[in-house]
Amino acid sequence: MSAPDGRSWVREHLGLDLVPLDPDRADEALWGLALRRNPRRLHLVVSPVLAKHVPVAPARAREVADRLADAVLDALDGATPSLVLGYAETATGLGHLVAERLTARDAGAPYLHSTRRPGTSALNFEEEHSHATTHRLLPDDPDLLHGDGPVVLVDDEVTTGTTARNTVAALQRLAPRSSYVVASLLDLRPAAEPDTHEVAGAVVHHVALLRAETRTDGARDEHVAAALAADPPDPDAPLPAATGAVEDVTAPWPAGVPDGGRHAFRPTDAAAFDAAVADLADRVRPLLHGRVHVLGTEELMHLPLRLAEALTAGHDDEVTVSSTTRSPVVVLDDPGYAVRHGLAFRSHDGGSGPDDTPARYAYNLAPGAFGTAVLVLDPATGPDGAADLVARLRVVAPRVVVLRLRDGDDAG
Repeated sequence: MSAPDGRSWVREHLGLDLVPLDPDRADEALWGLALRRNPRRLHLVVSPVLAKHVPVAPARAREVADRLADAVLDALDGATPSLVLGYAETATGLGHLVAERLTARDAGAPYLHSTRRPGTSALNFEEEHSHATTHRLLPDDPDLLHGDGPVVLVDDEVTTGTTARNTVAALQRLAPRSSYVVASLLDLRPAAEPDTHEVAGAVVHHVALLRAETRTDGARDEHVAAALAADPPDPDAPLPAATGAVEDVTAPWPAGVPDGGRHAFRPTDAAAFDAAVADLADRVRPLLHGRVHVLGTEELMHLPLRLAEALTAGHDDEVTVSSTTRSPVVVLDDPGYAVRHGLAFRSHDGGSGPDDTPARYAYNLAPGAFGTAVLVLDPATGPDGAADLVARLRVVAPRVVVLRLRDGDDAG
């Protein structure tokens, strides 16, 4: 796994770093840096607290999300939001945690996250610098987008603010309202950008745990070229020899209870969701051995984190959580680099669109680092759809638990 800073390699060889604007709030545990294979932007800010690219204790991920939610409450200044919206894929779990905290603080609202999945959308907006630019909103009730209260937009990182502006403009065309709050772990907009501004007739407030600038001295060297030229993790590489044992667990998931925010999650769903997660933990806990890593799949981030929380309560060894991703990151096994190991595999959850690559990745899962890997599959995954990923996880841990959700109460 990455070193505590995970930034020195990119700082030295790409000549790029993040510089906090307020040295008194320079929480350096919030970011690492890596290279990515994307001509729109070469560097990637890697969060060690997001449960995406880096395994993290679920309590740490929640603590950071709670801090962000409390900043949102301050910005709302007593107003009740009508919607909390998280961005796919990286911030789907963060947005859900923020929504949970707002509910606990009597400012609850439905939670919805955008998706990269193909399908008929109630609203689209663009993230120009991304490897998959189009975000879609697929609420089970389109009226969720028509409230007049503030909307809270949650992302892990705001770089230029363009995606947030695109989102606000699209929502304003659909249902105008007076204000929005953009909440992020990192706000990397230029220092001259104000925390409050206007977009399409609405006041937009930015809050973040860290405000910083991306600074570069143009010192890109031959090490960067060599890293980019190296062969990336290959989803079509021969499967490794089987080592870890596989336990398949097919568990019931209550009908009518959302497993996340892709189609909306309301505060009234929480009690049934909590009970269902507790049942999953009871089914999985007897199969655990040693250090445990729970791996979510792409946009399905919140349920795996909640499962990791539940397993922590009844397991003596460390439990961490992360998720697979579409993002093609350069892997480099260096202690000053944020992404030191990589697995590549084929998409298995029905999420590939016509303009999408089928390759998917899981990062920083070093072979031998865990006693048990728990893979939480999106319900859209077919019976044998994740065989490629499971085979690769058998190198990571001597025991792989594959958790499949089935609607209703008839799962075995």
